[in-house]
Amino acid sequence: PATPASGQNEGQIQVFISSIRESPLAGSRLRRHEKKGDVLWLYFEDFPMDKMPDFAREKFLGRLKTSAATLPSAGIKTIILADEKSNAELAKVAL
Repeated sequence: PATPASGQNEGQIQVFISSIRESPLAGSRLRRHEKKGDVLWLYFEDFPMDKMPDFAREKFLGRLKTSAATLPSAGIKTIILADEKSNAELAKVAL
């Protein structure tokens, strides 16, 4: 059974996911998310982070980290961006 704290944690995660979905760069490519322990996995389709210029990649990850500011209180310590099809890790952000 869910406790109020776990419901609040899920709410914080959903607010964060909504902020990604509103992103013009990543929003339409986010397919799903999964919490595994203290790691939040974000699965993207056709999101070639390796082809982004360094400045664009750093700006995107910086905004992601800023949006994730409340996640440590939800038990999240790391965000991993992964490819939906291959499960390959695209980036890791420590909070």
